[in-house]
Amino acid sequence: MTKKTRTNVSIARTGLRALIAAFVLALAAPAHSQDCGSPTGEMDACIFAELAAREFAASLPKRMDEFQTLDMVVANGRRSVFNIVWNQTKAEMDQMLAAKGTSWAAITDDIDTNLSKFLCDMSGTSDFIRMGGIMQANYRTKDWHPFHTVQVSSCP
Repeated sequence: MTKKTRTNVSIARTGLRALIAAFVLALAAPAHSQDCGSPTGEMDACIFAELAAREFAASLPKRMDEFQTLDMVVANGRRSVFNIVWNQTKAEMDQMLAAKGTSWAAITDDIDTNLSKFLCDMSGTSDFIRMGGIMQANYRTKDWHPFHTVQVSSCP
């Protein structure tokens, strides 16, 4: 592959990523107008989501652990949307799950439990959720197979 071809492929992938991100945001948008006020009268949840997205954007992509990379964070009203890439292809994931004798359902249940606990245990994110914000994580494999979305809209 020539340098020009690699550059064109890279540009095409970047454009595809932006298109997919816009599509995900359109799907995530609520049908009604944005209600950004906090039930506790604190900071506007939409402003908080936007500030958090801007702060995260400067350091992305960011490897979270051996399995996950935080690829993109965007604000959509009072929703913070995180796109997380599982650092394996779908075929590699299928093989790993089969070898461990587990399923996609089991791994997504673990994600739901662990992500909710993680977000609600952190003061910044739990404060955002308690003010009416929503944290949404979209998971996909590195070969662009979407496999799970989780939303956290309340903390104990």
